[in-house]
Amino acid sequence: MDRRQFITGAAAAGLLMARPTRALANHSSVQHLPYGGVCTHVLNKAQYRDTAKVAHHLKMVEAKVARDEWCPPGTGFAGFARRLDGIHAVHPGLRWVFVTGRATEPIDPVLDQMEPYARLIVGIEGPNEWNLSGRPDWRAELSAYTEELYAKVRARRAFRTVPVIGPSLAYPKGSGPHLGDHSAHMDVGNVHIYQPSYQVDTRYVQACIDGARVVSGAKPMIATELNGQIGDGIVRWDGYEPTEADQAWCYELLMSEVAKRGVHRGFCYQLLDHVKLYQPLTTKENRFGCFRADWSAKPLADKVTLANRRG
Repeated sequence: MDRRQFITGAAAAGLLMARPTRALANHSSVQHLPYGGVCTHVLNKAQYRDTAKVAHHLKMVEAKVARDEWCPPGTGFAGFARRLDGIHAVHPGLRWVFVTGRATEPIDPVLDQMEPYARLIVGIEGPNEWNLSGRPDWRAELSAYTEELYAKVRARRAFRTVPVIGPSLAYPKGSGPHLGDHSAHMDVGNVHIYQPSYQVDTRYVQACIDGARVVSGAKPMIATELNGQIGDGIVRWDGYEPTEADQAWCYELLMSEVAKRGVHRGFCYQLLDHVKLYQPLTTKENRFGCFRADWSAKPLADKVTLANRRG
């Protein structure tokens, strides 16, 4: 097994001195994507039904932009729209990056529904981690969708200043080269990076970015999901499970490491801890939030606030 490269707290202090550059040159509105950002689940998670509380907690971390999935046409759009309206009644300055949906669904109905909300949208993103869909033809589906989405967004006057963000991939080190170069069909590249919260393996971070850059080429890149993992029996070198404080440290250092490598925006996954009744509360999927299920703040909330202030 290769020996991993770990970053110590002392080294992290030095790395965090550098401020990422703001401007991204490829598209006129890309520079308006803030440095930080938070992922939410307005569409399909019960915790997000209290829109006033959600908006208040987005304001607590000083979020200028959130990332979420757009509601698929014909699946309760009225309720989704009410939630967006409820959030903006409390946090009117919030803007959104919206993931369009599945690579097998028509694009025009989604963009039709988005158009009235164009003033709130600072990015339109392709399908989320479609390589995990289990579909044998995922590569061909995602390739065709990526090309069509870009052409159709660029053709709409309402979205003339809205950048198209390329699709995210799970495990981009290998899946990026498998998908191949689609840089002609995006304004901004995309990467997802997670690490166990007791470490930041800088070689793994670089490999993820390198794999994602196969897809996006020289286009500017953002990380639309980024965080440290706790739970699921993950154990530190000392035999103890990583803590919420470790998660906050890991997120902060990941933000610095990706910034060093030219990824100047990063969305924390995510605002609230999940409550998945069919999974133990100790599972990592339930513990990515800046806030716990009872809405109390975790140490991660402070780090995300600092990231959002840098935007």
